[in-house]
Amino acid sequence: MKDFVEIKDLVGDIHKAHSFPCPVCEHEHASTIGEALIGNGALAGLPGMLEGLKLGKKVLVVTDEIVYGLVGERAKELWESGGLELSWHVFKTPMLPNEQAIGEVFVEAASAPDVFVSLGGGSVCDVTRYVAHRLDIPLIPVPTAITHDGFFTDMSLLLLGGMKTTVVCAPPAAFLADIDIICKAPVRMNAAGLGEMASKFTALADWYAASLVNGDWYCDAVFNLMIEAIDQAFAASEGIASGDPDALLSLTDALYKSAVDMSWYGSARTGAGAEHHLTHYWVMRHAVRGEKPNMHGAEVGVGAVLVLNMWQRMLAIDENHFDIDKALDAMLTKEQWEEHVKKGYGDAAPEAFKAQKNKSFSREERRKEIERILKALPALREKFAYLPNYKEFAVRLKEAGAPYVPSQLHVTREEIIDSVLYAKEVRSKYTSLWIADALGLLPELSVALADDAEALEKELAD
Repeated sequence: MKDFVEIKDLVGDIHKAHSFPCPVCEHEHASTIGEALIGNGALAGLPGMLEGLKLGKKVLVVTDEIVYGLVGERAKELWESGGLELSWHVFKTPMLPNEQAIGEVFVEAASAPDVFVSLGGGSVCDVTRYVAHRLDIPLIPVPTAITHDGFFTDMSLLLLGGMKTTVVCAPPAAFLADIDIICKAPVRMNAAGLGEMASKFTALADWYAASLVNGDWYCDAVFNLMIEAIDQAFAASEGIASGDPDALLSLTDALYKSAVDMSWYGSARTGAGAEHHLTHYWVMRHAVRGEKPNMHGAEVGVGAVLVLNMWQRMLAIDENHFDIDKALDAMLTKEQWEEHVKKGYGDAAPEAFKAQKNKSFSREERRKEIERILKALPALREKFAYLPNYKEFAVRLKEAGAPYVPSQLHVTREEIIDSVLYAKEVRSKYTSLWIADALGLLPELSVALADDAEALEKELAD
């Protein structure tokens, strides 16, 4: 296998658009983000960035009233003095990334901008990205806190019909992050960015397992770039709680690299696994009961703690003495599965039926899947040596000021159990939840993870 240093030599400047033929997997890896400007005082760089990328000067800035009150006037002064023609859409808060928000930005876009700038958090960026994509207008995200890696990606997380929905859009034309501004954000917001990086531990595990069990395409170069990003984020994680500029610069750059990694792969496969699916289920349940949304990065960090625990339990299985027939007896029939989904999703059940339209209920196919899982366990144990213990991992999140148990996100015990049982149904992506289901372990694991989360909360209580 080619040394990873050689791979980086092929890339050149990872902070600019690039493509290269991978000598490891022979695929073409690419990132289309024209420029990533990350540093102190970067806010002033927008006019020069637009000029260098030839994107035009007519800009529609989308933000919310809180962010505008903090940095809006400063941004306006810097950008207009740089020759930009600005129009603004300022959301009232709280705002949700739903149909109403999307409609508001579409109306504002009648000004025919050359480029969109999202100034603020993830929901503002997601809505702006979607509208920019639909209108084929470039987008430049400018976060005021580094809460997750979605700023850099081609995906918008939207609430459509009350369901958390991932919509693939065009990637951003460029990205700008002013560390001076990010340092002033509340600790919990930047700590959510570390939660996002935490989710990459389990996303990588799910991806590699899927490559062995389900035949998903895998590349060591892509895996190693994400590992580099994870290491970079956690090497300075203790400084996040104190707002240390170097720690936040390192975290921001790590989140950018994680987005590049997903671009290399061509989807979120390397950056989102079962931990994301659990949180999507929590969001749906919270929307139904009118609970205020949590930050995405905070949620997936907690989800990663649960999935790490699940992986630790599954890797401890003795593949030589596993009762395959018992697992097969736990398999649901088509009729039982349909009732199962209706119970877990209610009115949203049709979305699950659509996602699982090719779901097999063949016992023979399930037997072969179980055999592949058991055969893969030794290789998974060896590969997953990089995974931290879930309790130690929770401590790292706590030290950074991030949530580490579901109750801190207003996720109830029932919602933990239900998410483990049902979350996989609205995604076709093969993850650890599917592996646990094939092994007949989901009911047992759902209760065990809820019990362990309660015990962990007590153990780490101040």
